[in-house]
Amino acid sequence: MTHEEMQEKRLAQREDDMRWMLEHEQGRRILFALIESTGTFSQSFTGNSGSFFNDGRKSVGQDVFHEVMRLDPKRFTQMWTEHQEATARAEAQLDSEE
Repeated sequence: MTHEEMQEKRLAQREDDMRWMLEHEQGRRILFALIESTGTFSQSFTGNSGSFFNDGRKSVGQDVFHEVMRLDPKRFTQMWTEHQEATARAEAQLDSEE
């Protein structure tokens, strides 16, 4: 097997793995948590050297986000909706406990 063939095989496996995660609610929760926790949709500028750290972290989230959007953009919408619904349920539960 050539080096190129090995790379193609690894890429195909990675895409299969990502599709598997997108097909399962648990996988979507993990991917969304990763995208969110890396500050993908947040401002990374701090006015000091922390911006460099934030930009690096954000870059990882953007890579995951772009991979999701390339493979199955509708799944990101589904992830977002599931996240919003889970947040609303958690907030409602907190309100009912007060």
